[in-house]
Amino acid sequence: MKPLYVSSCLLALGLLLTACGGGGGGGSGDAPPAPEPPPVVDNPGGCGEDGPLLACYAGTYAPRNVYLGEPAWSQLIVATDGSASFQGEEALSFAAAEVVAVEDRRAADQSIVVRTGSRTYRFVVGADGTLYDVEYEQAGMPTGITVADLPAWRQSASLSHGIKGTVAGRNYAIYIDPATAEPSYADARGLHIAAFEAGGTTGWRLHIDGFAPDDFPRSYPCRAELSGTTSLEFAAPGLALSTAAPGRCRIDITYIEYLTPNDPRTPIDYIDGRFVAELQGETPSTPVRVVDGLFRFDVN
Repeated sequence: MKPLYVSSCLLALGLLLTACGGGGGGGSGDAPPAPEPPPVVDNPGGCGEDGPLLACYAGTYAPRNVYLGEPAWSQLIVATDGSASFQGEEALSFAAAEVVAVEDRRAADQSIVVRTGSRTYRFVVGADGTLYDVEYEQAGMPTGITVADLPAWRQSASLSHGIKGTVAGRNYAIYIDPATAEPSYADARGLHIAAFEAGGTTGWRLHIDGFAPDDFPRSYPCRAELSGTTSLEFAAPGLALSTAAPGRCRIDITYIEYLTPNDPRTPIDYIDGRFVAELQGETPSTPVRVVDGLFRFDVN
């Protein structure tokens, strides 16, 4: 079979017909309008690579701890389309179509910033996929609410005679100095551990007023009593954090060794424990979370 050749005249005629709209389109020959560009959304990948970033944290949440403002909503529903519904304060709710920009700041400060036409929201999240806090302004007042329970404790290396924990990405393991001006004790007054570096500007202070020396394992939540006698504090130059309202913590006594093993009638040899906390400064703001707190107090 001979190869089929198409003359250059026929090709030219075909191109002419196409340019003039005679290729069966029936139109005027004008190029179709370019599609409008999508809104600028700083959301690389999103949830499942394509979906809205906030959808990664879809679920139903209730206020656990209010640290700024006076919110009136009782439940937050984050939907899989990236919308949010604040039940009881519907003016705060927004549909997915109302979102004009999303900023992924998880690598910078563990937050996702969502902007609508009327408001900016900051959702504080954890590396474990937990939504912790929701922040926004309402009638010019900053509002901040924790929507998660205290985080689970994370395993950390042990230490002897001191307190340790990670604060703002830095591990502070500080040992108890018996010569310090602030003594540590475990007796009828309760459990009090003060661990500070030389100079006294950086360190931890842990206190349980209702400490039961013959009862372990046992958990002591901060602010369980009106007097707030179970507390945790951390100090560093230019930084003073504590579980005073609206902070939170849970201190666990995990083991008590007595001078006579297994005999709580004899003096305590040492106490092991751990803690998780949401610490606050003098001006409440997004909580500083400690999830790997650990302590040991050599009483004798």
